Amino acid sequence: MGGTSTSTLRAVGGDGDDDGGRGPCALFSGTLRTANRGGFAQARARLDPPLNLNGYDGLALAVRGDGRDYKVNLKNGDVPEVTFQAQFRTAPDDGRWHRVSLPWAAFLPVRRGRLLHGDGAEAYGRSLDTTALSSVAVLCSKLSAGGLASPTFRAGPFALAVRAVTAYRDAPPVLLVASAAAAAGEAAVRGTGVPYAIVRATALVEGESPPRREVAMEQGDTAVGRLTRADMARVLVAAAGCPAAAWKTWEVRERVDRGGDAAQLAAAMRALQPDE
Repeated sequence: MGGTSTSTLRAVGGDGDDDGGRGPCALFSGTLRTANRGGFAQARARLDPPLNLNGYDGLALAVRGDGRDYKVNLKNGDVPEVTFQAQFRTAPDDGRWHRVSLPWAAFLPVRRGRLLHGDGAEAYGRSLDTTALSSVAVLCSKLSAGGLASPTFRAGPFALAVRAVTAYRDAPPVLLVASAAAAAGEAAVRGTGVPYAIVRATALVEGESPPRREVAMEQGDTAVGRLTRADMARVLVAAAGCPAAAWKTWEVRERVDRGGDAAQLAAAMRALQPDE
């Protein structure tokens, strides 16, 4: 912890727990204070033996936050004060779990909260060794991952609930769902923790698309129009083999003058935003 800040990391959601409706999870919470050059709080676990995550592409977390930025620290060995740090921003707690993906490339070498880039050529050569992770930590700080003042920092109580921390691979969806925008069913799919794609069709019709019409992909549950069943099937087949489609929800409809071969569909999926 920093200065006079206080924090705990505890399991909540058991019998008799007041978990704030979060259910079983780990709750990192406390009070941030800036006195005595403070302004951060941390919870850390040593990994003994070191964890080998070679072959994975990063870490994924399921979180409920409070609108602040939080950071994850990973270490290799016992080099004093040198960590690899990645940052993520949380939404004010809206009662939903949000997925955060942190690719290995997002973990930058830092010392005492500041990038090592100013400490000589050696710093530029440092990279995270994912075959030997010796500790993992979560923290909330007045400094961003780049060492500047965090725009979301504020003194006082903080809380970050973490339901899962997993290593992930960039893989195509395991679950493909053709949805009618049923909120409960979609939430259940997102809660499985496996790669998914939720595709919402506008009004489905029989037959083939008229000439010079193709599918358009949109997000925000605002699309209106129609789509042939054959085009819906084509989108689902394309999503099944496309890693860029994973962890996303989108709507599809007909649109004039839009190409739609497999490469163009994959490009459109890459442009979509992952679910929060």
